[in-house]
Amino acid sequence: DNQTILDPFAGSGATLLASAIISPSVQTVGVEIATDEVVSRDDIRQDFVSRNLSQPTALLAGDAMDAAVRDKARKSTGGEAFDVILTDPPYGLREAFPGAEGVYDGSAALLELIDAMGQDRREGTPLLKRGGRLVAFYPCRQGQSIIELLPSQERLERAGLQLQDTREQRLNSGLSRWLLSFSCY
Repeated sequence: DNQTILDPFAGSGATLLASAIISPSVQTVGVEIATDEVVSRDDIRQDFVSRNLSQPTALLAGDAMDAAVRDKARKSTGGEAFDVILTDPPYGLREAFPGAEGVYDGSAALLELIDAMGQDRREGTPLLKRGGRLVAFYPCRQGQSIIELLPSQERLERAGLQLQDTREQRLNSGLSRWLLSFSCY
C-alpha cells in the first residue's frame, strides 16, 4: 500500500519500528536532532534488521523545524508530502522554554511542528497530504486542561489541520499524555 510515514522527533525509532511491524510495505522516515553519539542511527537500523523488517527509507540527523531538513525528508520518499506524520515529541529539555512566568511547557515541540507545517503549506510544499493524518502524543500535567493546551484554531487552520480525536493515557499521578489525531484538508 506504499504509505509514507514521517516521525519528525524519531528518537530511538520506536514509532518507525511500530509502523514497519503493522505495515511492512510502509516507507518510514525519521528525523532526530540528537547526534549519533546520543541516538545511534546504526543501532536503529540494526534493530529493524534483527526483526527482519524493512529499514527506514531515511534516518535524518537534524532539526525537523528546519525547512531544509523537512525538504530532505520529503525528497527521501520521492518529493511528495507524507500520508501520515506519527510522533511522540520529547517531553524533556528540548521543548522546555521560559514562558511569561518561566513555566515549563512540554507541548512546544508539537506546536512548533504545526507552525512549520503551516509555513510549508504557504510555500506550496506541504509536509502532509490532503486527507493525511497527524497523530501525536501531547503531554498534560495534573491541573492542566487538555482543552486549554490544544493548538489554537487559527494555528491549525494555517497548517490545514482539523482535530479529529483525543484519547488520554495516564502515565503517573502527575502526568498524562493525550493521543491527538488531526486530519489534513
